[in-house]
Amino acid sequence: MEYYNKALKLDPEYCEAWNNKGTALKELEKYEEAIECYDKALELNPDNASIWYNKGNVFSKFRNYDEAIAYYNKSIKLDPKFSNAWYNKGNALKELEKYEEAIKCYNRAIKLDSKFSSAWFNKGIALGHLGRYNEELECFDKVLESDSMNMDAWYAKGLVFLQLEKPQKSLDCLNKALEIDPKNVSVWNYKGIALAELEKYEEALKCIDKALELNPDFEPAKKSKEKILASMS
Repeated sequence: MEYYNKALKLDPEYCEAWNNKGTALKELEKYEEAIECYDKALELNPDNASIWYNKGNVFSKFRNYDEAIAYYNKSIKLDPKFSNAWYNKGNALKELEKYEEAIKCYNRAIKLDSKFSSAWFNKGIALGHLGRYNEELECFDKVLESDSMNMDAWYAKGLVFLQLEKPQKSLDCLNKALEIDPKNVSVWNYKGIALAELEKYEEALKCIDKALELNPDFEPAKKSKEKILASMS
């Protein structure tokens, strides 16, 4: 921060310094000050796609998604090949539950970068909200093609297979997730649920107990245990 302040003292019209200072302030969660810096940068260079994008990111942090989308649109208009702007616009639309529009944005990001794992993943999540589970699985497989150790993708696949009433396939995916992150409470909980669906109640309870050992206050695991015990009685 001191570096940017010195640079701006020497040259108050140093656009990149204003932009970078804004980003540094955003990382410090000083969002109002960050916006002021981006606005100053945009006064100096209103045709810079990155600055509009950065300003959009701040409004996303505020959960002011409509305004964030407006800034991403400005960024994209200036640079239609800005894959991150398409991606973050998709994220904002997803938060607004505009899933079809979000998917279109993720598709644009993926067209620009076919290995954009986060875009594939969030496209999958959006498809899941629309009940398009097989397409959702295809997206998670794309993530795993480039990163076989992506715990979130294995976990998400496990949840989709539970939705599809395929508990064995769910269990296989959740086991993969636990190999990567053996202390993930949510995965242990859902592994227990998958085992219960397979009527392996004793094993299911062990998984739920593992979740509660890791986090005794984890309410979903408490509810899962109640349901499993009820199924056994």
